[in-house]
Order: sequence, then C-alpha cells, then structure tokens
Amino acid sequence: MKKALKTLSLTLWGIVLLMGATSCKKEKTEDEPVGEMMRIEASVDNHNGNEKTSILNDGKVVWDRNDKISLCSGMTASPFRLADEPGSPTSVFVGSRPGKAPYYACYPYDAVRTENGFTFEILDDQSDITVNAGPMAAYSPEGKSVKFENTLSWLKIGLKGNALVKKVTLEDKNGGKLYGSLNVKLKDLEKMNKGLDED
Repeated sequence: MKKALKTLSLTLWGIVLLMGATSCKKEKTEDEPVGEMMRIEASVDNHNGNEKTSILNDGKVVWDRNDKISLCSGMTASPFRLADEPGSPTSVFVGSRPGKAPYYACYPYDAVRTENGFTFEILDDQSDITVNAGPMAAYSPEGKSVKFENTLSWLKIGLKGNALVKKVTLEDKNGGKLYGSLNVKLKDLEKMNKGLDED
C-alpha cells in the first residue's frame, strides 16, 4: 500500500511539474504585455504631396525632433516619440505598447480616436505649415512598421508679377468652409494599405 501511495504521489508531482512547465512555456509565446516599451518604424510618403513634419529645400518630407505619433490598438491609444536623429523620412518611434496588432496610427498624435477612425481639427489659418500640421494616418496589420499617408491635399498657387497677396480664402462650391473637423475612417486606411502592398 505504501509503495502504491508513493507511486501515486510521484505521478501527481510529475503531473504538477509538467503543468507548471507547460504554463511557463505558454507565457513566453503570448503577446508582449500592454504598457511595455516598444519600437516601431514610421515612414512618410514623399510621392503624394507635402506633409508637415519638416520639408527640406528639395521638397523631401522628414521627421522633426519634436514629432510624436499616436499608435492605437482598438480604442487604446499611446503617444510615441521620435527615437532616431531627426531628418529622415523613415525613423524609429518609441512608446508604451497600446495592445496587440493590428495598429492604426495618426500624426499629429493628439487627433481624437473615435469608434470608426480619427478626427483631426483643421485650423482656418493654414499660413504656417510648421504649426498647423498636415494630418496623416496609417494602418499596420503586422505591427512592425507604419507608412503614413496624407489625409488632405495641399494647394499650391503659382503667381506671376510683383503683386502682394495678403490672403487667400478657399470655399467649397456652396460657399462652405474648408476647415474644422476631418474624419478619417479606419476601413479607408485598411483599403489604402492594401493598395500600397500591391505597388
């Protein structure tokens, strides 16, 4: 009887140890915990007009020292700051992991995350693009990198002669404003990302 109990006891200990080893192994393969620091590569699209971060003399758009992006997993958003030296169109940003991929991202980082996307506030005075940033958004299914795309178009007006222009006012065809809230839908970002993958 003692031998049978000893065998049963050893068998139970073996099962407990096996379960412990299995649970440890499982913990290592799960997604990294929310809130841990992570790095993500962010690039700006230089073939689709000018966005603000910084615009060089040759028209190339690069990330600036104080730039931040917002990385979102579901409705959880986390600000990420530039970790690389400024001056490149592709740079690494660091911040707290908002959750698991897929990720949505926006620039500037303080856009409002809504159930269906992002809402950017477009100012009525666009005279200084270094202050009034051109909003960009991105989608990353795998969570390693994000490629930002413009959510607006820039208007460039060429003038001839010596006339001094103090102000240009733009309206829609009904005389309405071209500023205020801009809503970018997540499903549109996903479609845009599929189009980029096919290029």
